[in-house]
Amino acid sequence: MDENTKFFVTDIDGTVTKSDIEGFLYPLVGIDWTQNDVAKLYSDISENGYQIIYLSGKTFIAQDSVKGYLKGINQGIYLTLIV
Repeated sequence: MDENTKFFVTDIDGTVTKSDIEGFLYPLVGIDWTQNDVAKLYSDISENGYQIIYLSGKTFIAQDSVKGYLKGINQGIYLTLIV
């Protein structure tokens, strides 16, 4: 990356998900708790040349679950996780 790289920084908990705790727990039991049209919004942001950085208050131990959640979002368009 160089000084011309554009970034979009976003929270996951309560921003990508409809709420913090439920957004983490509900997908574990098969309930989608993702904000409506968030995949399209983030895809549009990415298509405009921004690198997306996702932030979460979850512990380091939960990072695989959080990544799996983001990669599994399907609203007709998948979110692209930048790791």
